[in-house]
Amino acid sequence: MEKNNPRNIILNMLTETLDKGKLSHIVLREMFDREQPDARDRAFINRTFSGTLETLVRLDHEIGAFSSVPVKKMKPVIRNILRMSLYQMQFMDSVPSYSCINEAVKLTKKRGFGSLSGFVNGLLRTLDSKADSLVLPDHVRCCAPEWIYKLIKDQYGKERTVRFFEKIKEEKDGVFVRLNCTRYPAAEIINTLEKDGCSVQKIPQAGQCCLVSGFDSLTSLEAFQKGMIIMQDPSSVMAMDDVLQLLDLPSFMIDVCAAPGGKSMYFAEHFPDAVVSARDLSEEKIGLIRQNIRRIGLANIRPLVHDALVFDETVKKAADLVIADLPCSGLGVIGKKPDILYRLKPEDPEELAKLQRSILAVVQEYVKPEGILLYSTCTVTDKENKENADWFCKRFEFEQIREKQFFPGDDPYDGFYYSVFRRRNV
Repeated sequence: MEKNNPRNIILNMLTETLDKGKLSHIVLREMFDREQPDARDRAFINRTFSGTLETLVRLDHEIGAFSSVPVKKMKPVIRNILRMSLYQMQFMDSVPSYSCINEAVKLTKKRGFGSLSGFVNGLLRTLDSKADSLVLPDHVRCCAPEWIYKLIKDQYGKERTVRFFEKIKEEKDGVFVRLNCTRYPAAEIINTLEKDGCSVQKIPQAGQCCLVSGFDSLTSLEAFQKGMIIMQDPSSVMAMDDVLQLLDLPSFMIDVCAAPGGKSMYFAEHFPDAVVSARDLSEEKIGLIRQNIRRIGLANIRPLVHDALVFDETVKKAADLVIADLPCSGLGVIGKKPDILYRLKPEDPEELAKLQRSILAVVQEYVKPEGILLYSTCTVTDKENKENADWFCKRFEFEQIREKQFFPGDDPYDGFYYSVFRRRNV
């Protein structure tokens, strides 16, 4: 088996993510940079790797139902070969089951576990013939840990929760981008994308956003390299649109958890004479912001390593706008980061909600009288969103102007919450 065999690559990626703890989107990006697979292999690797992670709860449940060895006690390599093979058999119609099983046996032998090839072969054949007969609990059908399924169901009801998980498991057809219309006409950007073979679909609700598909690598596109496009979900852009229309020639904005910089850049593009303090916790995150502002060509953003929990006296009541896009459980972006499903712990939403309140208590001090604070998260639970917004209004001298929750299954975008506040002039 060649080193760059797609299934071998997928197995390595699953090992890095599931057994070594690396984030899936980083593993995926590094693999594409390192291996440079062709378009066909790239699509197969992406679909199988991401799909295996998205359906991990269901795959493990089914494997465990027919295996003489509990899933947790299997050798990691064998466990991941079974997972990726079962995913292909159940969810990829273009891959025949016999081919999946044969390749799984070859991969088992290649990895030095020839003595277990009979176990892999027999278990996958049993799963192929009998897995459909299993009666699956609701959370398993949704491919979610029981506590996450219950958390969402208790707030949204069963029907919407099922739609939520169906939506995030849909095969991704392209990425959302925002057009850099302050430097280039929209028609020129779209024409540049189409010349590179892309399909471009406009998003009416967010005027500068498009869904772009039909490319191998976003970073290889001329439009990306020239700074014509910025990866940004329409829900985030709509939040910023709500905020920008409230501002009258602002001179200073602070983005307290800014990386990778989408909201800071959107503001900076619209108000080129204003200064933007784009802050985040680490040099690594600030490096992402610097990369983006160089590519987009913005001179009015000042990246700064700063902990949002630490009060900065120098900017007290100085900002026309403070953006607080805060750490959260990330349940709204499981479709992009499926490892959230098994990294997240039951106590995390409560702990993250407390962290958000601690940050809000600090950064609200930066908003000048009649200035604006945008509080946002990429999750869907009231505990991390609406309850914190209510807490904020009761505790500080702000009025809530706008509140919105985007919910996958109801909306075609990421799960995203935002609330817009204005400081009272007291």
